[in-house]
Amino acid sequence: MLKENLDRIRQYAGDPMNSGPALALSRHLFGNNAGMKQNVYGNLELWNSRRNGPFAEQVGTHPVAQAIDQVGYVKAPWSYPAELIDRMQERFAQNIAIDNVVTQRNRDGGLLNIAARDVLHSMPEVREFLNDELRSVLRSYFGSFVRVYKPDFWRNFHIPEADLVERERYSERWHNDSGKTSILSILILMSDVSEENGPTWCISRPTTRALMKHEYKSRDLTPLENIAEGRAEVIKFVGRRGDAWLLNTRRTLHRAGIPAPGKQRDLLGLKFTPAAGDSDVWDEIPRPEEKQLVWHRYP
Repeated sequence: MLKENLDRIRQYAGDPMNSGPALALSRHLFGNNAGMKQNVYGNLELWNSRRNGPFAEQVGTHPVAQAIDQVGYVKAPWSYPAELIDRMQERFAQNIAIDNVVTQRNRDGGLLNIAARDVLHSMPEVREFLNDELRSVLRSYFGSFVRVYKPDFWRNFHIPEADLVERERYSERWHNDSGKTSILSILILMSDVSEENGPTWCISRPTTRALMKHEYKSRDLTPLENIAEGRAEVIKFVGRRGDAWLLNTRRTLHRAGIPAPGKQRDLLGLKFTPAAGDSDVWDEIPRPEEKQLVWHRYP
């Protein structure tokens, strides 16, 4: 016990902004569970890009960008064409055929999740999702060009009840993502999604802030019913393939829905941060200096 306490003190002293007390304080200051350093860095980055970026005069002028700031999520007012979705699905099938995928199975061998590797190169059509409509929103949100990194294409299957008791399988518990809070995401339905397909569940930014003060403890300690019932209005991302939602997953509590037995859900996710320079940049791997801010997982 003494050794554990000493190790904890050393950790806090070496990186106090990533300590447990800093995380607890950041929940009250910023209204999310992303982390103290993640909020400080994210707010500074967003402030800088909106003030000094090449599109600073456009900041806040697009209604979709306004909704993201105020509500935390919004359904895109456009839909991606079926022909593009078909080509992405063909690429995904090719990745599965050559085993260029990562799979997650339960202890009985049942398939829970499958994700394509190296989407930017194995599914090059992904670049077409950064269309003029999306660019207009992003420039109004960031005031700058954007860096797009690590696109993800994945398919979720049903999780048996026994597996849910053991541990979290694919982000089906309420959480905020870690990483700088300046990161913005778009989730694009790659298949028709109804309640039975396990849509993403999301709670608004203002309600997330309120829940941080009382009900929410952590992704591992907060039962789903404490949030899904009562005071929180839960939005589920259902729709036709090609529909999309923009959201800040660091500022809004969200979770993966669980498909019903025999059902599945296909999703494409892109992440954006401000980019210096005079063009948008596609980058599969986060820069080393921000790796801990993007991938550090708080309990």
